[in-house]
Amino acid sequence: MRVENPLSWDYLTTVPGSDETFGPLATAYLIVFVLGLIGSIYLYNRPTILSSRHLLRRSTTRTWASVFIWIFVIGIFFFAVRWLQINPFGFGQRLWMYLSALAAIIAGVLVMAQIRVASPQLSTEVAQAQVARSRGVAGRRPPKRSRRRKR
Repeated sequence: MRVENPLSWDYLTTVPGSDETFGPLATAYLIVFVLGLIGSIYLYNRPTILSSRHLLRRSTTRTWASVFIWIFVIGIFFFAVRWLQINPFGFGQRLWMYLSALAAIIAGVLVMAQIRVASPQLSTEVAQAQVARSRGVAGRRPPKRSRRRKR
């Protein structure tokens, strides 16, 4: 068995044989993408996990979770094409799996950057709200009273 450079263009653009379907990299890829899909679906349905720790807002958590769901589903699709040994439009090439892994890494870096920016802001907002509550301010405006209605 000859070991090839996993980043050479010839290696990336060839379709793996039936004996190469579940290599060590492909198995690790499948495990990471299935666990990532399960985790992102869980975060999409329960975004309060990250918002309760003041890392991201709920809407931002749901947005990034939906991005990760798409990335992981597409990555699992490319693995399924490789596993079934079909090659429609060249989707059986290793390049597509590498690109979907790269997309997941880039999205993860963007989430970490957003957490780094948003987390201090959320912490200060929560601290200000707690101070306001301790002073008796409820944090919302009182309802408007009608000018026409007699009191």
